Amino acid sequence: MKKILFSLLAGATMLLGSCSKESVDNLAPSAAETTFTVNMAELQTRATSTVTPTRYIMEVWSLDGSTAENVIKKADGTLVSHLELSSGSFTALLDKTKAHTCLFWADGSVADNNNGVYNAASLNAVTLNTGKVATEAYYAMVVLPKGTKPAVAVTLKRAVAKVTLVETAAVEAGKNIVVTYPNNTVFNALDGAAGTPTTGYKTTITTAAGKLTGALGEFYMLSSAGGETVDMTIKYASEPIKSLTNVPLRQNYNTNIKGEFSSLLSKTFTVTADDTWGTPDIDISIWDGITTAQPADYDPNTSGTVKITSAAELAWLGKESGNTSFEGYTFILTTDINLNDHWWKPIGSDNQYFKGTFNGQNHTVSNLKCINSKRGGLFGRIADATVKDVTVSGSVISTSSIDGDAYELGGIAGSAKNSNISGCTNQCSVTLDLRVDSYNNSYVGGIVGYVSAREGDSALSDNTNTGSVSVTNQKVSFAGGITGYANVYYGRTVTLTSNTYNGGTPANVCIGLCEIYQGGTMTIDGQSATHKKPFPVPVE
Repeated sequence: MKKILFSLLAGATMLLGSCSKESVDNLAPSAAETTFTVNMAELQTRATSTVTPTRYIMEVWSLDGSTAENVIKKADGTLVSHLELSSGSFTALLDKTKAHTCLFWADGSVADNNNGVYNAASLNAVTLNTGKVATEAYYAMVVLPKGTKPAVAVTLKRAVAKVTLVETAAVEAGKNIVVTYPNNTVFNALDGAAGTPTTGYKTTITTAAGKLTGALGEFYMLSSAGGETVDMTIKYASEPIKSLTNVPLRQNYNTNIKGEFSSLLSKTFTVTADDTWGTPDIDISIWDGITTAQPADYDPNTSGTVKITSAAELAWLGKESGNTSFEGYTFILTTDINLNDHWWKPIGSDNQYFKGTFNGQNHTVSNLKCINSKRGGLFGRIADATVKDVTVSGSVISTSSIDGDAYELGGIAGSAKNSNISGCTNQCSVTLDLRVDSYNNSYVGGIVGYVSAREGDSALSDNTNTGSVSVTNQKVSFAGGITGYANVYYGRTVTLTSNTYNGGTPANVCIGLCEIYQGGTMTIDGQSATHKKPFPVPVE
């Protein structure tokens, strides 16, 4: 496989928010300056690429993707938010106090250098130019949390699906096969979605010398990670047009259209989505909502480090956490995971806390759909645990028509007891929607619903919430941008440091309610919390 290497050196700087181009010489480095490298590792596709990219693009945005950040350094020292190069080495200066979203794109071929095929002036709206046919192209999105930036491994993925025509009988040499279809003409590297289908696209494949059977030819189409279906027509030589409906397409998949293309022989076609384009199978990161798989290096008798390499393995962790605490185990996420809006069972249950370590390595778990869990989030209940460096997007929502129900909901975890959560980002909406007026306490937070320190200390540091947090019809409820409720006992400590929540809702409440008992200590960025009050305490 071909390897693509992006070297990204970042340091915290001042004045990065300016919309104008700036010179590096005018930027005084802050005391928090740091450097790191992002490696575009081995191209993870279903087959070795037939294209050697000759255009590499990087963009940097604010965490929510709303504001371009002028932090990438050009050869003349100017700082810009978007840079195209003929090789894959970039240098950027990133503010340590802010989180960033980085987008990448690569395309081009030896034959045409991809000139005029894609307009990639903005990577959240790469467009297929009028009259052009899609060629192979690759993308990636990386969220970099605020704080010290460790080494981050980023894997390029194909932005296209491949369609192959396969003859099961025979066709004559030198005949044209014309395929007409609606084509996606816009691709968003921020969420991996293709859109704006345009009708009337045509691809012509000419049969080679000799009467052929097997694969006749192929073409590419921009496609979404979750896939889509399209209708096509096929015309062989001067014969009548044949229609195909609901042809499945999926990013990085090959769709085979198999049949006898000459109507003189047969009109029967079979359409299949073939997942053997090549290896490794990139779509192991997309969950089917059913499959679970025990990680290869998990030993139930000996604790240690376990790599989570697929969506099925992450789902296994959620399932098995109802039976074991995983105390002493460290789980390392090695890839982005798409839970595909399937119903998610949180890691750690009402009856069994998760007590291990989970290191997300700055990967994203997207399209989380946690519904009607009383302790809901990516994790349900954790105790004496560590969760760090993972981004979660999707929704956490619970509803009930029973008075007295109590809930603990958060994007990262429902509840955390004597635990550490650091470097995590929540982009989920977290909603408690009770259908009756309930009097039981409920706690809803962007990062974690409920934080407690009794037998040990708890700490939340360098976390970011951009999601909305809301509660309805709950008489006794507490909501916060970071946590809904925190308590501390017996000389223990709850410490919150450098957490950001002004990009979410609520944007003015860090902790919905603080409770401090029996000599406990609770501080937020060096400030002491007030018993029985939110933090910050509202001005009356």
